This record gives sequence, structure tokens and C-alpha cells, in this order.
Amino acid sequence: MSLITCLAWVPKGYAASNPVAEKVTPEDLAEIKAGEGIDMDMDNYENEECLPEFAGVDYEPQLENYKDESEEEDNIIQPNDCILVAGVQNGDFSELHVYVYVQETSSLYVHHDIILPAYPLSLQWLPYNPSTPSKPGNCLAVGGFIPEIEIWDLDVLESLEPTSRMGGLKRVESQSGKKRKKTKTYKTGSHHDAVLSLHMHPTRNNLLASGSADKKVKLWDIIESKCKSTFDYHQDKVQGVKWHPTEEKILASAGIEGNIYIKSADNPTANMQTSVPSSIESIAWNPFEANQLSVSTEDGYFYTYDARSINKPMYEAKLHSEACCFSYSPGKCGLLATAGKDKMVKIWDDRNMELVAERNANVDELFCIEFYKDCPFVLATGGLGGEIAIWDTEENSSVSSRWSNA
Repeated sequence: MSLITCLAWVPKGYAASNPVAEKVTPEDLAEIKAGEGIDMDMDNYENEECLPEFAGVDYEPQLENYKDESEEEDNIIQPNDCILVAGVQNGDFSELHVYVYVQETSSLYVHHDIILPAYPLSLQWLPYNPSTPSKPGNCLAVGGFIPEIEIWDLDVLESLEPTSRMGGLKRVESQSGKKRKKTKTYKTGSHHDAVLSLHMHPTRNNLLASGSADKKVKLWDIIESKCKSTFDYHQDKVQGVKWHPTEEKILASAGIEGNIYIKSADNPTANMQTSVPSSIESIAWNPFEANQLSVSTEDGYFYTYDARSINKPMYEAKLHSEACCFSYSPGKCGLLATAGKDKMVKIWDDRNMELVAERNANVDELFCIEFYKDCPFVLATGGLGGEIAIWDTEENSSVSSRWSNA
């Protein structure tokens, strides 16, 4: 069985026109085979710092000369191509599929893929490579069933190893008499279970928030590959983490137990909290109404809260018959999409929560949905069956008449 577990769009102009294959030496293969080596030192898990004072870095797309006629046209990523990355589980194999979507012809194809060590659960695109953070890049943070976050360079073909890792397990080897015993321990600051959610800070581009099945929220310095803070206020798995779009210290998180927290990252004891009756599937801030926070649940409900007073939802309704997820269009005020295990995609005007359009995506149960910032009507969905469905929602007359001139 194949399924799409998570999605991430790459902004236009960041992907290299001709991704190159990684050069692997025999020494590299030996190092990979050996794993991370033997480390006898136990890390101090509690030794973590508070929110760092990092400055944001503005990056420009790495637009290149696209006149290389020696390459086959289909393999060249053009400046106007839309790049979508999907976390894919194919039976026992875990992968990233890097898709090219050509909006003019509505064509979608896999450009290349990356083999992952574990089932992918969350993705976050990064505008740089942690090894060269002063330059624009095209990388992806990946969280999955293992307790670490991997950073993969999307411009490298046939990658065997990520460019960096944060957290995870390390092996400790000891000897008792003639027997050598290997045990596992966690790296400093590591999550102790699957990484379910990731979100990069909107202005501090090296600050990444993560939520885990270990019930913890963590803040990471991507460049240093180091955990800076750990919060343990959730009572169960942390399904989602989202930085506030304009208030740089405010972080929202949601758990499978139904609790929603809005915290100040530098003062985690100061918080607002509410809850919903069922497990939360996804969480997001409204990009055009900064005080509005929304969640969707496993029983198909959608809730919107005013973050200044979250005891009672501003809006509450059952939008799907089963578990659902959602995405706000980052470029069109009021444009909201939801998708569910009922196989339906629905378009709403969130200003009055009016249903504008709906369709069956014909790709089985849907687990993830994402609008594209550079093409604010373009929507990607995926789930059971392992297929991606792209909907250019502007082609729907009801959608275009309401938002095309907005």
C-alpha cells in the first residue's frame, strides 16, 4: 500500500535548474554503513537554553541561467515551474517525491525522489542549507517515526544521507567479560518518540519548532543543529505546532488529547489554553486575521478562536463526515480549503464560513492539503493510494467570481 503522509511547496526560483547527483566515495559508504559510530559519553538531556535571540535572514531565490540546451527539456526545472514535495510511504519504503507541476498545462510528474530511513510525518521547507546558511538554498526538514529531524538538500539527486540531523538516537557500546553489549541513548535535547509536526519561524529562519509523540514541544537552532528549549505542557502526542505570523514569540500547539495552547516562547509559564472534545488533526493561524487560530479534528469538526480570548470558539461546525485537515490560501483573503477521509475537498469563504465549491479528489482518503503561496489558487492534496491531486481552484466559476479580483 502507498500513501501520501505530508506535503510542502517550494517557492518559485529556489530549486536548481539541474539538480546534480551526489558523489559518493568508498569512505562515505563505509561511514554510512557504520552508522553514527560509538560514543561512550552520556548526554545531559536537561541542559537546554531558552529562546535564542536570532536575527532573521532574507534570502533571494537562486535564479540561474536556464539556457543549457544539452539537457533534456523534461529534466530541466524552469523558473516558473511549481515544485511540490510529498512524504510517501510505499509499503516498507519511505521516500520524498519531488514533483514538478506545470500550471499552464496542468501536468504533474515526479522529477526525482529521496530514500528516507523512516516513515515521514511532517515537512518544513528551508530557504538555505545549514552548511552554507548565508547563501540561498533549497532544503527540507523532515520529521518521522524516528526521534530525529533530518535536513535534506532537494537539489541533490540520489542522496544517501541528509545534510544534517537534529536529535535522534546514538549507540553506546560497553563490554562485560567477552560480551560486547550495544545500548541506545538519545542525543542532547532529542525527542524520545516520533516527530509529528514542524514549523519554521516566519522571521528567524534558523528557528524551528517541533511537536512529538513524546508529548513535548521543542525549539531548535537549525544552523547549530541544537535544541534550545523544551516545553512539556501537553498530556499526549503533539499533533501540530505553528508560530504566530506577526508576533515573533507566540507559538500555538495542539495535541491528540484535544488541548490547544498559545504560549510565549520565552516565558512558557504564561499561556492561554482551551480544548475541543476530540483529537486534533491540524492547526494554523489565519494569514489575514492574525488573532484567529483554527483547528480541525478527527471527527470532521472545524473550530476558529480569537487568540485574545480562546475560551469559546468564534466558529464551530462539522465540515466533513470523518477526520479532516485544512489550509488557508496565503495569497487570497478568506480562501480556505478543507479535505477529509471522506475523500472530499471543499472550498470555503472563511469570512462567513460559506461553502463555495467542493469536489471528490478521486485519490481515496485525504490526509494532507496545502495551498501554494506563489499561486494562491493552486491546491495540493494527498492521502491513501499514494496519489497527488492538484486543483487549480480558480477554474471553478464560483471561486473565480469571488476571489479573482480580490
